[in-house]
Order: sequence, then C-alpha cells, then structure tokens
Amino acid sequence: MKKLEPLLTRLIEFGLLTEEEEKTVYNSLLNIEKSLTPKTQYIEFIDEFNKITGKKYKPDIESRTIFYENEGIYSLNDRLNALKNALIHPWIIDNITIVTPAYILKPENTSKYMNYVPTKNKSNNGKSDSETAPQRKSVV
Repeated sequence: MKKLEPLLTRLIEFGLLTEEEEKTVYNSLLNIEKSLTPKTQYIEFIDEFNKITGKKYKPDIESRTIFYENEGIYSLNDRLNALKNALIHPWIIDNITIVTPAYILKPENTSKYMNYVPTKNKSNNGKSDSETAPQRKSVV
C-alpha cells in the first residue's frame, strides 16, 4: 500500500490518469486497505477508536490521509493514548461530539492529548479553573 500510493500520486501529478480515474484513486486505496489481512495500522486505529469511544466510525479518506501523513511522528499507541486522555479532558467531556478519528489524528491534537495529565485541584470543590478564577471589575 505504501509503495502504491506515491506511485498513483505521481501519475496524477503528471496527468497520466483520466479525470474519472483521478476521482477514484483515494477511494480505491481505502477500499483495498479495508480488505487487507492482516489489518493495517490505520484500520487497527479505527477499530480501537470505536472500541474506546463506543462509536461506529468507518474508515474515511480524510482521517486515513492524516494518519499516514504523520505516521513517522506518532505511533499507533501514541494516538490511542491521546484518544484515551482526550476523553478525560473537561472540555472534551462537554463537547464529546467533536471527537472523531480525524480530530484525534490531527498532529496538534495528538500532541496535546498524548501528553495531557488531568489536574487535581481539590480546593475548587469540583469547579473548573474558569469558574473559580477571580473576576475582573470593569473600569468605566
């Protein structure tokens, strides 16, 4: 798969594929990857994502592209740890619908949540930092 994708990209760049063929290249690669045994790391990521979140995402071109663009930077375990940590982040808990494979795979989000450690501030009585921060008085 890895060797085939750059070859097809070069064929597109040089205009050697018809317009119809160009439209189907990335869908075809995704379909081939879905049917491979053993599973590729991208398909494993999607399977684990669904197990962890309880959702039923299907592999898609956007998340596949992001996954392979950053393959040399983040391992499968890094990405799964980022997902697990994101699910305990207060903002994510309040905005859970934003958690998609493409969201977690973006390098800025993978990096942010891969290293996230929840703060344990017991003096807030369960309130977030913004709720307990002193309010500024406006000067008129």
